[in-house]
Amino acid sequence: MIRSRGWLTALVIAAAISGCKREPLAKRNASAQGQASGSFASSSSEHSSSPPPPSAPPSAAVPHPGTPEELLREWTRALNEADLNALRRLYADRVRFYGVPLGREQVLEQKRQALSNARTFQQTVLDTPNSARKGEVTRISFHKRSGPTDAQRDTLATLVLDNGPPVLIREETDAATEKSHGARSRPSQVPTDCPSAVWLLIDSTAEARRLYEQIDSNLKSFTAGQNLNPGGLGPFMPSETGDGSYELALGVHHPERFEAYGWFTVHPGGKITISSGTLELLDAPVSPSGQALRDFKRLCPAE
Repeated sequence: MIRSRGWLTALVIAAAISGCKREPLAKRNASAQGQASGSFASSSSEHSSSPPPPSAPPSAAVPHPGTPEELLREWTRALNEADLNALRRLYADRVRFYGVPLGREQVLEQKRQALSNARTFQQTVLDTPNSARKGEVTRISFHKRSGPTDAQRDTLATLVLDNGPPVLIREETDAATEKSHGARSRPSQVPTDCPSAVWLLIDSTAEARRLYEQIDSNLKSFTAGQNLNPGGLGPFMPSETGDGSYELALGVHHPERFEAYGWFTVHPGGKITISSGTLELLDAPVSPSGQALRDFKRLCPAE
């Protein structure tokens, strides 16, 4: 999840059709454009004077995408052809869909409604996607142009994939959702789940406060029209980092990217290190508050 601090601009509601994204960010863009394929109904008769037209195999018979790039191409094709059966094969049982946890069938129902309301929907991947594999998942980010043909918009989108096999979509999001997500879900001072506990753990450190001050100072030289917003990226959970740690970045959301000022890693047990960023002493001890550390240990038990 990407979090923007409370003083961000009004949150933007991401439409489900826009999908049709912690890199982190960080760190990431194969040209993919859906290829249209059609199916033809065929009938035959022993008296037929000409052979029936060839029929395309049904979605279930098409080999499942084996790489993130193949999945992106098939996902785009299925959206452009409103092929819900093909889309069903591409999503995991549970999906974080524009910030909301949903089951596969709930996602498909939203897609069905969105596509039925925009019968001229088309999606095009505009650049070379950026893939970053970490642990059991791959984040693939790309710029897309999507929507009804008379009202398309460009945005930075992200799919988070289970590496499989099979390769499946576990999260779908875009820049507008990511930027506003933090405003909707900013944790209170009493965290209720592990992600909010990680945020409060980092927020309780002097290093995070120094970064917030540095970001505020730097943004004063920019106008509101440049659409730069302070915030964060993450946390990336152990299933994504692959080493039992949590990762989170603080920085600035640009219209087309996230600029990280500091990357925080929370190790099992609560030890915090800063792996990169603008702080002068990256090796200095990072000390959270005692309450934040107790909440982290309670809500994020070591796996």
